[in-house]
Amino acid sequence: MGKITDNSNELSFHQLTSTSSMLLIPLFQRPYVWTNKQLQRMIGEIEAIVNKEDDNRFLGAIIAVTRPTNPSQPTPHEIVDGQQRLTTMYLFLLAAAKVAARHGRIDYARGLISTNLIVDWAQDLPSNTKLQPSIGDRGQFKSIFEKVSNTGELSDWLPLKARLPQSEASQTGPLINQFNQIEKFLRGKVEDSGFEALEAVVEVVRNSLTFVFILLKDPGSATTVFEGLNDPGVPISVGDLVKNEVFARIGYNEDEAKSLHDHRWAPFRNRFGDHFDDYFFPYCVIFKSSASRTEMFSELRKLWDELDAKEIIKKLEEYATPYLAITGDADSMNTYGNDVGVHIRKLYELRQPAATYSFIMRLLKEYGDHKISGIRNL
Repeated sequence: MGKITDNSNELSFHQLTSTSSMLLIPLFQRPYVWTNKQLQRMIGEIEAIVNKEDDNRFLGAIIAVTRPTNPSQPTPHEIVDGQQRLTTMYLFLLAAAKVAARHGRIDYARGLISTNLIVDWAQDLPSNTKLQPSIGDRGQFKSIFEKVSNTGELSDWLPLKARLPQSEASQTGPLINQFNQIEKFLRGKVEDSGFEALEAVVEVVRNSLTFVFILLKDPGSATTVFEGLNDPGVPISVGDLVKNEVFARIGYNEDEAKSLHDHRWAPFRNRFGDHFDDYFFPYCVIFKSSASRTEMFSELRKLWDELDAKEIIKKLEEYATPYLAITGDADSMNTYGNDVGVHIRKLYELRQPAATYSFIMRLLKEYGDHKISGIRNL
């Protein structure tokens, strides 16, 4: 592998996936969105290297978090940034395996799959693909794998080796469209220049497209790292980090995750509208008065250390109504009755400083729980 930097963490896709690691896209992260425009740009980069116009191409930084796991299981890397690039490279190798099997190169196809696409020794996991897409992409991902499994002699081998993330999500969309475009490109290569042309493309995808793999010690630092490497106008929000933290505690149980998302998380999230990300700092200060915004997510993770996903959402819900009341939501104000509701509205209209939110949220919760009385002159 040719490297662009002297950084020991500059890796190729092959180096990242030929080890006992799995690339986990957070369950409710946005789905795959790359179109043919981004694909053609990557194809241009690949062909420049194949044609000896360039030695390699640097794809930037991949940011991930590794969570504790059983030592007997593959190492799970939760991808914070880099989903589109990693998924596209994965699709290239999956499509190459399909084309190879179609042309009778079964050993080559199996080698790609066993080395870079599945963890075939992980027998106790419900799914063993080295890429685990978000829930919205899993229907398409399953459909793609089934197409590959039904190709040539792979049909006698791959269905026994690969266990796919189960999903009832749509089997149409950008992910499968991109796979079809990549397969078409690779088939054209073989038809025009022989199987060696496909091998050359695969070699580039595996070893000549490099990136710096940044493994965070603390998921809470994701925002800072992301903003330092990308356009600060498109940051990872604290709401995204909280959501990923919640659903990471469910692990591989997709049915449980989807049920929790639909029945608990989504109703909780939707109450806030555009104010969702603003909720977490005053919420954090209730429990750690000295917390700064940069420490906020780390402090929240400490607060939730022993809690499961449902318990975290339950804790977050406790202060939702007080927060929404003091930020102008009429239904939440009315929860406290006409007398107190009038005073909450006056506070809102006075545009009280955000520094007061934590105190008032706690006060309203205590009042709502009937632990205190007499706050009519709030």
